[in-house]
Amino acid sequence: MFTPINIHAITDALHLHPVRHFVNRLLDGLQHGFSTGLSCLPASSFICSNLRSATSDPHTVSSVIKAEVFKFWSLVPNTDSFPHPVPSFKDLTFV
Repeated sequence: MFTPINIHAITDALHLHPVRHFVNRLLDGLQHGFSTGLSCLPASSFICSNLRSATSDPHTVSSVIKAEVFKFWSLVPNTDSFPHPVPSFKDLTFV
């Protein structure tokens, strides 16, 4: 599976992370793909109740997601060994 993510660097950066099951699942998902838990594709789309607010205010949604990602990033030990010491986010888009 192709990923532009440097898995070896992430593995090294997370080697002291206290939540090992999270790290193992993250690394496994990056290497082999994440399971959606679906055994077959649904016949119709599922529309979440917050879709309307997310569509009407995408800037706020992106800001909240970026804050959550940055909060996780700050938990990563030894960020000096990570390829980018300060995370850089351009656009996060979720469909």
